[in-house]
Amino acid sequence: MIAAPTARPTLNTATSAAATAATPTRAGQSDPGTSSFHGHKRKGHNMSTAYSALVLRELLGVVNRIIDKSPDTTNMGKMLAEMYVWDEIAKVAKKNSDGYWNAAEKNGIYNASDLDPGTHTLVDSKGFALIATVTQPVKRFNQEQLAKLLKASKYKVPEPITKQFCDASKMPTKSNVILAISERV
Repeated sequence: MIAAPTARPTLNTATSAAATAATPTRAGQSDPGTSSFHGHKRKGHNMSTAYSALVLRELLGVVNRIIDKSPDTTNMGKMLAEMYVWDEIAKVAKKNSDGYWNAAEKNGIYNASDLDPGTHTLVDSKGFALIATVTQPVKRFNQEQLAKLLKASKYKVPEPITKQFCDASKMPTKSNVILAISERV
């Protein structure tokens, strides 16, 4: 039997050391208790931590109210209901987030094309900053390119033979398992 937690997690609004360490700071900001955007200082809290805490507190409150209305009162039923609710929130959040990202790019709020590797601040407002971290391009294996190189080499390996060896060298991997909660109607 699945053991459900006796109480759903609650939010402690006090800033933890881990949350503070994980929160990126702006250049020149030495005190994690202040945040500085364009020289505006707000003492006593870190903007991103405070806003994240507000979002999390409100979201947990909504989820708790939904779970309390679940028709299944067993431990397993409550746990499955909470899993279902979080999956539904993730679907809605992904859809809305993608829509806002697309709209912001379309409206010229930011442009992330042609950036050199490194960290770049694309947009800065009073409460938020859009930061792009660009990595070095990844080199990927290309079977066609290998076949062309081996054909042009001193060994003159025909392209079909190279492709055949490449296909034969592919090893099976572990299957992916996709789990989903569905609502009974």
